[in-house]
Amino acid sequence: MHYDDFLEGLYARVPRAGVTLALVSLNLAIYAVLAFQSGRIWTLGTPLLLAWGGNEGAHTLAGEPWRLLSALFLHGGALHVGLNMLALYQIGQLVERMFGHGRYLAVYLGSGVVGGVASLWWRQNVVSIGASGAIFGLFGA
Repeated sequence: MHYDDFLEGLYARVPRAGVTLALVSLNLAIYAVLAFQSGRIWTLGTPLLLAWGGNEGAHTLAGEPWRLLSALFLHGGALHVGLNMLALYQIGQLVERMFGHGRYLAVYLGSGVVGGVASLWWRQNVVSIGASGAIFGLFGA
């Protein structure tokens, strides 16, 4: 089987990577709202990110485990969100077609949560944010 045949098979199986496009759009929209709220575009402050659901030990481990998910959609700066969304768009197109929409989303969210748990294990007093753990999970899948 040639590479082109492989790609044709994937595109025939899942013609549109809609979950990837939705995730990229959601992340960019949330960043735009936060940038507007803070009045800054290049970097966002830690207090704002924590208020919007950043993952930090004192909150996450004290009854707010939802922060493990919300932190996946928060980014600290324009470069952070831009590079993460470029990587998500590129790898997501392939992985979503390989696994299908539901399993792809499960891998993405599951990897992101595991990344958040690892971040808490490593340093509980830091606000961790971003989609990097989820994106690395896609590369692993």
